[in-house]
Amino acid sequence: MLKRLAAATVAAGAGALTWGLTESLLGFTVRTHAFRARVPQPFTILHLSDLHLTRRDRLRIDFVRSLAELQPDFVALTGDNFGNATGPDVIFDALSPLFEIPGAFVFGSHDYVAGPFRSPIHYFGEHREASITGPHNLPGEAFAEELASHGWYDLNNARVHAVVRGLRVALVGVNDPHVGYDYYPQPDGDHGDLQVALIHAPYQRVLDEALHDGTDLALCGHTHGGQVCVPLYGALVNNADTPTWRASGLQGWPGLRPDGKIIEPLRLLSPARKAVLLEAERSMWLNISAGLGTSPHVPVRVACRPEVSLLTILPA
Repeated sequence: MLKRLAAATVAAGAGALTWGLTESLLGFTVRTHAFRARVPQPFTILHLSDLHLTRRDRLRIDFVRSLAELQPDFVALTGDNFGNATGPDVIFDALSPLFEIPGAFVFGSHDYVAGPFRSPIHYFGEHREASITGPHNLPGEAFAEELASHGWYDLNNARVHAVVRGLRVALVGVNDPHVGYDYYPQPDGDHGDLQVALIHAPYQRVLDEALHDGTDLALCGHTHGGQVCVPLYGALVNNADTPTWRASGLQGWPGLRPDGKIIEPLRLLSPARKAVLLEAERSMWLNISAGLGTSPHVPVRVACRPEVSLLTILPA
């Protein structure tokens, strides 16, 4: 009896590992959303986050290269592009087809440092912000300069006004709140036809600042969507101070979405269904991407496919 139980346990573990590796390596998907805002014409944004690229990630690199075929109006890159020290060798191979499209970026901590090993159990403890104590061992600053040389806007603690395909877009962003690198730029009252905020990690204090600044749409990453999720339920952790059911998807902040819904996609057993969400005086659109990569120390995904988001904004 014990031998059968042990064999069943080993088989279940092997099956889960196979599922996790397969989903992380082959499960790439484009998550499409359409919603209305105060734009005078349709506008599409390709939102990429948490690529965590290494030299070994040929399939992920090829997928990113293929995204230029979607022909979005704008590309938003919300950080954690490197998986380890080999990431800088391949990042431009992945992104180069997208440089023909206007874009903007903010960074996460893994654009500056390759972090030490952490047990996955660490993320189940009480959430607290991290910090970078040692020197940068990844070339984030040089990477920012190279992206800017291709015409993409550096929004790390910055504000920019741009005209993209005839649309006046107010862009604002912060460097990684998870490690305290953020400083929200002073509001200037000019929201253009659409105001978009890029924020690597969805921390409540920064989301509130973006809301009060008049942002229409905030774009975040960092959470990996929970990375290892419970089917039909969702994330158990998200490494931020927002509820775990907010770990990925198109949602509203601070309450319901502007269209009155909770979140998309909404899982069947998600605690979001029981969440008390008040209709705020004003709510902004918020997209939290589950990202494309994984933790370099836990290279699996379960019930959480690697994703990019294609957001189509329609006139209200």
